[in-house]
Amino acid sequence: MYNYHMNFIDLIVVVVVAVFVILFWQRGFFATIKSTISFLVGIILATISLDFVLSLLAKFGWEENVFTPLVAFPFLVVIFWGIFLTIFVAVPIQWRGILSSIFSIPISAIYALAVCAVVILVLPQLISLEAIDAVDASLFSKSLKKIPLYANYDEKFLSAIDEKLAKSIIVPQQENETIMLNIAGSTGIIAKRYAAEVLELTNRARQNAGLLPLQEDKLLDAFALSYADQIWHTDRFSHIDADGKTPYERANELGLKYNYIGENLALAQTVESAQNGLMASKSHRDNIESPVFRKIGIAVFDLGGSVLIVEEFAN
Repeated sequence: MYNYHMNFIDLIVVVVVAVFVILFWQRGFFATIKSTISFLVGIILATISLDFVLSLLAKFGWEENVFTPLVAFPFLVVIFWGIFLTIFVAVPIQWRGILSSIFSIPISAIYALAVCAVVILVLPQLISLEAIDAVDASLFSKSLKKIPLYANYDEKFLSAIDEKLAKSIIVPQQENETIMLNIAGSTGIIAKRYAAEVLELTNRARQNAGLLPLQEDKLLDAFALSYADQIWHTDRFSHIDADGKTPYERANELGLKYNYIGENLALAQTVESAQNGLMASKSHRDNIESPVFRKIGIAVFDLGGSVLIVEEFAN
């Protein structure tokens, strides 16, 4: 795991701020303020209109997935930014001189930090879990989340994006539902540290429900890993395998003797969004919050830009 100290993300932010200060030094205060306001307005309007745009895309047959909000949001920012920048540039306010350049420094720095906030907090979500971890570990990200204005913005607007991401994760809703994926042949790495995060979030949910924590079981871990590997190689995402076997039958075939077996499957961008999606699904939440289960096996495959999670519950 990353420690919370300055990392390469913070260095990128410093470089971007320096570049913006240099670029806007010559353009002056009013040119800087026009561009900065245009960008901030673009962020606000993009956030407000995101849900409407996603609904509109769905009506035209654009099937929403985990990446849709992440792609649509910066696209909308750029569109609104461009519109308002065009309007503000037409306003004939000019001020040149050394004072104008000096006053442009703090504004251009704020402008750069706003751009970094959008790019660095969104782009890694499209790259890999390691990139997300690096951003979360950066001083920039930690400092940003402490600003009251950001916290207020996050509570009112960004949480709506998180909800969209949670709703767009892939979870079989019915026991006999089969979803064909497109992950076979992709890079798949067994991610034990994400399995630990799954266990922590699951037991936190059980604690909130007044239940005892689940104990990780090595045999169930192997069972979960075996099925995760099968899903990864076959693209078949279902609680019923290609031979028509249920989780209980598969466990029995491997010599695992339990009275009750439950299974959760999820394909999501992050472990946290997967947990949100599982908790939003009644059948999967019932497994997590069942007083019958005492043990759990977990397998997580890091697919580069998403995680495949298999959870096996037993008494």
